[in-house]
Amino acid sequence: MRTLARRGAVVVLLAAVAGCAGKASPPPDVAYYQPYERGGMEALLTGTLVRHHGCTYVVDHTGQRWVPMFPDVGLAWQGEDLHADGQAYRLGTEVELGGGEMEPYPRSLPRWCDAAARTWLVAWTGSST
Repeated sequence: MRTLARRGAVVVLLAAVAGCAGKASPPPDVAYYQPYERGGMEALLTGTLVRHHGCTYVVDHTGQRWVPMFPDVGLAWQGEDLHADGQAYRLGTEVELGGGEMEPYPRSLPRWCDAAARTWLVAWTGSST
């Protein structure tokens, strides 16, 4: 009876570990947050998506650098494309990001990001789960 109980506990533990291992870590050069509610702020940031010294930025038409904080939903680089929330954003091209300006979550910002850059919370549309 004890052997069956131990085997059951091992199976549950392995299933839990396998479930945790299925989600990839966010890219180290992209700021992110854990979304809990769709929508939110409705402003629009337009600029060029760039990577500079280990941080991903959007540079607006005035030259201001913004650190976009993407929802951690499908967040990954595939070549020159950043995938987030069912959308793809190509480096060096103009992007439009709905959301709003905010104070950064220090633990979610890449350590190489410029502290003087402003932070933009990209709204979670729920396009991908």
